[in-house]
Order: sequence, then C-alpha cells, then structure tokens
Amino acid sequence: MIQPVDVVIRVVCVLYFLFLYSMLQLLQKKSIDLKVMSLTYIMIATCPCLWGLIRCIREWAARKKPIPIKIKQKKKPDIATKKDIKVAQTQAEILQAQRKKAKEIGGVVDAKSGDKKKKAKTPKRKGPPKPKKDKTENV
Repeated sequence: MIQPVDVVIRVVCVLYFLFLYSMLQLLQKKSIDLKVMSLTYIMIATCPCLWGLIRCIREWAARKKPIPIKIKQKKKPDIATKKDIKVAQTQAEILQAQRKKAKEIGGVVDAKSGDKKKKAKTPKRKGPPKPKKDKTENV
C-alpha cells in the first residue's frame, strides 16, 4: 500500500522534472554548450532545495503518526473476600525458632540435651621421611 507521503514526494519529483524539461524547451534555440551549462547550474542550485523539501515532508509525516496510548485499568479492591489474620508470635516461639535455625547451622547446642556435634578427626602425622638407601652400597 502506498503511503500518502510517498505520493506527495513523487508529485514533487514529477513537477521538478517538468520544470527542467520546460527550461530545456526555452533554451532549445540556443547552442548546446549554453544548454548544458544552464541546466547544470539550475540543477546545482535546485537539487539541494528539492532534497531539503523531501526531507521536510518525510519528517512532517513522521510527526503526524498517532502514538497509541494504553489505558491502565484500575485494580478493584477485594472487599468481599475474607483475609487471614496473622497471630503475633510470642517471645518463646521466636526464641525456639532461632534455636532450631542455630542447630541446623551447626554451632549452638542446648545445655540441657548434652548432644554435641562430633568433629571429624584430623589425620595423624607419620613423622619425618626415612632416608633412602643408596644403590651403590649394595654392590
């Protein structure tokens, strides 16, 4: 599908071509050198104007495009639904939960229970290495 901007640009280009053709017809009785020189100067003077006009048309068309705006719907509060009421924890429950977490981490043990975490044994050192026998002594 052809955009209206493209149609306008094509019309402007056709009008420019007709302008150049009419100038060539006016210079028809002149010498070929004068025709070439005149058309060259006319094109040098008018092509930047044509290019600027086409650019302005395209920028104007780009500004005219409507930007779709999404309408945000407001959230309706849930008035009719029943919400669960959270009961506040007592100090003893909070401390018990903290002790459980500490046991899982592996550091703190209750003084009453007496269960201690067993530590892994470190390997024992055998001592300094023994000197090797020389092969020359056996001969």
